Amino acid sequence: ALLLVIYVQGAREMLALTRRWGPLGSALGLIGLALSLGSLLALRLEGGALVVVKILVSAFVFDTASYVGGRTIGGPKLVPRLSPNKTVAGLVCGLFSLGVLAFLGHVFQQDQALQSWGQGWHHGSQVAYALLGHGVLVHGLLHGSFLLSGDLLISALKRANGVKDASNLIPGHGGILDRIDSLLLISVLIFIGQVHI
Repeated sequence: ALLLVIYVQGAREMLALTRRWGPLGSALGLIGLALSLGSLLALRLEGGALVVVKILVSAFVFDTASYVGGRTIGGPKLVPRLSPNKTVAGLVCGLFSLGVLAFLGHVFQQDQALQSWGQGWHHGSQVAYALLGHGVLVHGLLHGSFLLSGDLLISALKRANGVKDASNLIPGHGGILDRIDSLLLISVLIFIGQVHI
């Protein structure tokens, strides 16, 4: 029921943001939103609530680390025309946080890894193997790039329409699309990965 409410409000916002491209643009926007939320629902039904919680946590960690890192370190802007407050430093912090999150998730999911943790995980070669041998860093980079891409996609639609937020539904935070933008692409990617790989 919550996803339906999110879809209805998100669809209103998407229609407003894609109207300038005519019916085809609006249809593509609505289909993309439906695919994203449908993927989250399918992941929930197939893998349980924990799968969706992991996706939400990773999006929250990435967004928070990117924001804090960008505000603290500053530096060159990432894509100033689309999102003037995003910085390269923020992206690096967000990606690093996902690498750490993926590494910790891998360590705590593996019984053998947990046993090894107490028996010498302090050795650099074991940590490097865990990071590289299990694709943890690749996972973090891939995941982060799709989280960022969803965010930038909605930013591009907002900039094309000359608006800062998708709507004023949540004062100071924008609309539904402003809250779920980073989930739009990653949810589909994870669903495809779990179903077809």
